[in-house]
Amino acid sequence: MNFKRIFLRNKNNKIYYYIKAILRELVPDSLFQAQLTKRLDSTYYRKNATYIDDRVNYYNKLERLEPLDQDAMEIGKYRVPERIRVYYFDSKEYLRFFNPKLRFSILPGDIIHIPSHPTLLKSRPIHGNNSNAIVLNLDKARHFNFLQDDVSFDKKIDMLVGRSGFGQIHRSRFYQLYYDHPLCNIKKANR
Repeated sequence: MNFKRIFLRNKNNKIYYYIKAILRELVPDSLFQAQLTKRLDSTYYRKNATYIDDRVNYYNKLERLEPLDQDAMEIGKYRVPERIRVYYFDSKEYLRFFNPKLRFSILPGDIIHIPSHPTLLKSRPIHGNNSNAIVLNLDKARHFNFLQDDVSFDKKIDMLVGRSGFGQIHRSRFYQLYYDHPLCNIKKANR
């Protein structure tokens, strides 16, 4: 029986997410900072160093030290904001491994411009010099949803499936062009 599909409609459980995040907050950051060197010296890291470095270089394209925005905050002064708490919890999960005096910038939400200074984002524009847009898996409870799929890949239909309000001009145009295309199953999802 697939519990997630039946009871949660294939969505992540936000209550479980927040409980885990709050419990993580109760552990002193100094314990995580002490683990950083051990993790980087671990057998796992040494065996997979090339793969890990490739992944890090994909998400962080900076090739040299770049100046931060003057509004960049110290890790040690980072606090739970009034709104958009998931960005705090998801970024803090990794930031807590580092010196609390180090500074960083973060932009929550769907950012469609390239920041002028190095900034943590959940996604980045694919065009232009986007090295200041450092990708971190933010808003995990919403965007990192792994399903138990009982249909093997070779049995799947080769088709684009999507639901949207198509509120943006380019999405509306896409819908107008392809709503009845045989390789597309796209529908308007009005609330």
